[in-house]
Amino acid sequence: MVESDPSQYHRKANEHFKRGEYLESIQWYTAILKYANNYDRTVAVLSNRSLAYLKFQMYNLVLQDAQAVLTLQSCHEKAVVRMIQSLWGLRKYEEALETLQTKVSPSLLATPFYTDLAAKCHKFLQQSKGHYDILELMDLPKDKPNEIGEFTGTIEV
Repeated sequence: MVESDPSQYHRKANEHFKRGEYLESIQWYTAILKYANNYDRTVAVLSNRSLAYLKFQMYNLVLQDAQAVLTLQSCHEKAVVRMIQSLWGLRKYEEALETLQTKVSPSLLATPFYTDLAAKCHKFLQQSKGHYDILELMDLPKDKPNEIGEFTGTIEV
C-alpha cells in the first residue's frame, strides 16, 4: 500500500512518467497525495502530476496543481512555468503575461527563456486584441515579411 512507503511509490510514478505512461503516473501521483506525509513530498508530487496533466493538455488541472504548489511554496519555478503554460493553453494570455511579470524573479526574467516567453505573450495579446504599438510597427524591416496579419480576399460569415 502507498501509505507504507510513499517514496517507493513516488519512484514508481516517476518511472511510469519516464516511459510515457502519463495516465498511470497521474493515478500513482494522486494516490500518493492521499498519504503524503511531508511538505516536500506534497510539493514534488503536485508538481510532477501537473506536468503529467500538461502532457494531456488538461490545462485546468495543470493550473490547479500549479496553484496548489505555489500556495505551499511561492517561489517554485517549475510551478510558475506550468501555471503560465496552462494559462497559455487556456488562451488567457493577459493572465499568463501578468503571472510571468509578477511571479518570476527579475534575475530570471532576463534569461532568454523568459524574455522569449514574455515576447510571445505580448505578441499574442496584440494579435488577439488587435492593439498594436505603432512605433513597433514602424520599426519592422521593410524588406522582410512581418508576422502581422495581412489578408486580402473575401471573408465568408
